[in-house]
Amino acid sequence: MPARLTVYLADRPARVLVLREEEEYVLGRDATSTLVVDDDRVSRRHARLRRGREGWELSDLASKNGTLVNGQPVAGRALLAQRGWLSLGGVLAAFEPLTEEQSRAESSAQSERRRSTIAARRRLAAAHSLDQLGVAMTGEVLKGRSLAVFFAHEKQGHEGREQADSSRKLERFKVH
Repeated sequence: MPARLTVYLADRPARVLVLREEEEYVLGRDATSTLVVDDDRVSRRHARLRRGREGWELSDLASKNGTLVNGQPVAGRALLAQRGWLSLGGVLAAFEPLTEEQSRAESSAQSERRRSTIAARRRLAAAHSLDQLGVAMTGEVLKGRSLAVFFAHEKQGHEGREQADSSRKLERFKVH
């Protein structure tokens, strides 16, 4: 049975990973980790998630700040049978088993978001001016503060309260 892991970082959008039964996942700060968790509280190789004979297993990899499952320290390994909360040195993550149908739908949605992001980055790289950027990204002429906010959002790679209007405009401009 596949599963979903959602990692909640304080200063960034949540990261969602669909876990496949046949793969093993290493969570940590190291760039070679399957899921890189860029937070100083997380060790380079903090924890391992894998599907064992009895279900999904979480193992602490001798992390400095520890790993918890539903508030309980992980000594060796812990079975994850139901929905639960994980703590990777204080960084919260939600674990949730998925049906095959939910897994396919989640994977499809992630693929569409990835394609849309790649297309937006290409349009951003091709824009030679702020005016071209607004038209290329939204199909509309953006001016003044809304253009500056939109440009800052694209350059920084994250969304804040002030960029909500520009983000809605970007949602309407999808590449199919």
